[in-house]
Amino acid sequence: MMGDDVSLHFKCKGILYSLLVKTSTNEITLLMVKALICKKFGWDEKMVELKLRYIPLIVRCDEYTTVASDDDLRCYLSSVDPQGCRCMLHVEVTASSTQPTAQVSRAEKESSVGVNYNDDEIGGNAVALYVGNNVEAEQEEEAEQEEEEKKKRMQSMKRKEKKKLRRWMRMMLQANIGTTNMMNHLLY
Repeated sequence: MMGDDVSLHFKCKGILYSLLVKTSTNEITLLMVKALICKKFGWDEKMVELKLRYIPLIVRCDEYTTVASDDDLRCYLSSVDPQGCRCMLHVEVTASSTQPTAQVSRAEKESSVGVNYNDDEIGGNAVALYVGNNVEAEQEEEAEQEEEEKKKRMQSMKRKEKKKLRRWMRMMLQANIGTTNMMNHLLY
């Protein structure tokens, strides 16, 4: 029955992937989602640790909520806006060995949760996932680089402003000396 299927959409290294879980939203577990992601990339579940987080659909909230249990996952899956959209789920790979061990063959294979890989239908219960490698560290590094560039630009602007001010002061001083000399010449 198509109404019970849940589509999991996620992004990894700039490429969008999807998985179809042929079960209802209430039956999906955190371990199941992590196993599906690992199986998709051919990662050994014992060698890879995945951290799931999202920014909840709460007004003025910009902090991440960590999905650490099945209840947390159900809260995420049931949180939708009035248009039926969910916020982006971020999956961070925190283990060092994240290279695929082998390409997963899709021909006539079935996943551990009953997904037939030849059946690429997308149901009405779509879930968006984002997979990234140490996203926080990369974002912090980018922010630090931007801050350094901003400081360098400000220092450069200050040097240019100081040069302009010095030139203006020399011009004013020369103009003032010229005016003083002219007045002395006229008076004497």
